[in-house]
Amino acid sequence: KLHGGLIHKHRVSGREFKGCPFYSKPSLIHFKDFDVGKTYKKKMILINAFYSINYCKLVGVSEHLKDFLTVHFDPPGPMSAGMSCEVGVTFKPMINEDLEGEVTFLSQIGSFSIPLKCSTKKCVLALDKELIDFGTHVVGETISRTITLTNCGALATRFQLHRAAGSNAAHTVISPPSFERVVSLRTSISDGLGKLIQCRF
Repeated sequence: KLHGGLIHKHRVSGREFKGCPFYSKPSLIHFKDFDVGKTYKKKMILINAFYSINYCKLVGVSEHLKDFLTVHFDPPGPMSAGMSCEVGVTFKPMINEDLEGEVTFLSQIGSFSIPLKCSTKKCVLALDKELIDFGTHVVGETISRTITLTNCGALATRFQLHRAAGSNAAHTVISPPSFERVVSLRTSISDGLGKLIQCRF
């Protein structure tokens, strides 16, 4: 029946089983920060969540992912409750685009899908402070505060600092280097690294 795509209902104490017949670890197959032309492999475990013997058959991946993804699955035959089997997924990206889809399976009590996501490298900039507070000051005094700009993503980028409109008193410099750039400053920040930005008032 499973090979023919036929499924049938199962009941426990008069109730129909409506849960997912299998659950996976991990619950999401995620190929993150990929490079075009390289090959990536991941494994997941399918666990029989049904209360009795169950079977599992691979249906396939989303149509738009078939050129990039290959699923390796050897049907294990009858599986008792709580038993697991392994599934391998190979990803070979040909385009530098984010992709989403799913891998679909069929059990004897219904079909189920495991979501799949492929993410390109991205730049994710973050500051360690939302507000720069210079506190109280007197005329002629110089007050410095340091903030950290970090690239939490996998893609390096360049950034530029500008003095805010209407601000003619604050100087913004970056350390290193040790010299000031009053109007703007251009620099680069690699993936996973941070830059210290010193603000003087």
